[in-house]
Amino acid sequence: TIMGKKRKKKGGGGGKREEEGVAQDLVHEILLHRNDEQGDQKKSLRKLRQVSVVRGLGQRHNLRKFAWPLLVGVSVTPPRDKVVTLRGVGRHRDTHVVACDVERCLFRHVHKRPALQRILNACVVGAGLDNNRGMLMTCDEVEDQDVYYYQGLHDIASVLLLVLEDENLTLAVLSHLVKHHLRDCTRSDLIPVLESLELVFDLLKRRDRELHDHIRSSGVPCHFALSWRLTWFSHDVQALEECVRLFDAFLASPPLFPLYVGVIALCEQRERVLSTEPDFATMHQLLQGINGGGARGISEESIRKALQLYKANPPDTLRREGGPTRSGLARSYLKYLRMSKSAEEKGAQSLEAKNPVAWAWVAMLGFSGFLTATAALSSVVAFWEGNMQFQLL
Repeated sequence: TIMGKKRKKKGGGGGKREEEGVAQDLVHEILLHRNDEQGDQKKSLRKLRQVSVVRGLGQRHNLRKFAWPLLVGVSVTPPRDKVVTLRGVGRHRDTHVVACDVERCLFRHVHKRPALQRILNACVVGAGLDNNRGMLMTCDEVEDQDVYYYQGLHDIASVLLLVLEDENLTLAVLSHLVKHHLRDCTRSDLIPVLESLELVFDLLKRRDRELHDHIRSSGVPCHFALSWRLTWFSHDVQALEECVRLFDAFLASPPLFPLYVGVIALCEQRERVLSTEPDFATMHQLLQGINGGGARGISEESIRKALQLYKANPPDTLRREGGPTRSGLARSYLKYLRMSKSAEEKGAQSLEAKNPVAWAWVAMLGFSGFLTATAALSSVVAFWEGNMQFQLL
């Protein structure tokens, strides 16, 4: 797989332009052999994914307009008779939330807000290109909703729209992501996402035991990493160049790779964290501020180290440590991951909520949004600690 590939050392010169040239040649080969399912197309696509993760796609967004859709299996040249109109898309559970979130983003591109709102609503209600009719599927009110909006999806959609610069192409790519890379996030609740965050402390323990122990001694849970999965570090769209480099990697890698990047970014701030008193409130505020919503400070070296960490500790081989309840949650989540490998299947089973802290956290998310709910985290931790003591008695 791509995550298992060894990174070859680059030669002397060339730099970004050389990498762009390699990626551009691969995109050209894929488009040239688009009808050759058994030939060079698949080989070129594998190479493109490897280049996208390891080196990135350079500085030109024009290349990404072709490369990003190819990375997720979306056609970059849909037939003209299959152009999608997103007006009149039906309502869904979070239509009002989408409208509010859109009003709070794209401050430098206000004129793109209407398109962003149409894309998000269409994606949630399952709108897109009907393979049989080439039409937009719309309805007045969604009854059997399969994809749910969450606060943070608008950040990812904003980056896609700014780079792809095409409403229909952005919808096609986002529609793929919400059923594949972001599938944990777009279920009816965030239980799978919250359970996946437990991998953060496992990875941190293997990467930097001292840093792990210091953070754990403060009693802070792993929910500071929630935005890593929900927004792909794109909450600060002003750092667009840093965001697109991360998107190069995330679009071509497994869904949990953002957690590995976040752990590396945290380790690179180890001196700052270790110098902080292990007090719950102080530590929680610090961790929320370290790459809490943006991509600034995450370098090429950070991504390279994250690749190494992934290769050494892939999610399906991580052994859980701790109490029986925590181990049971981990096994359930890993089982869920294996069940979700076939992303084409609809109606994949969601995990039953066995963790009381997850329910409490989700309740707060629904009330105030994930970016503000962390302010009330101390009450959740107190509830969790009391419940754990009850279970262990």
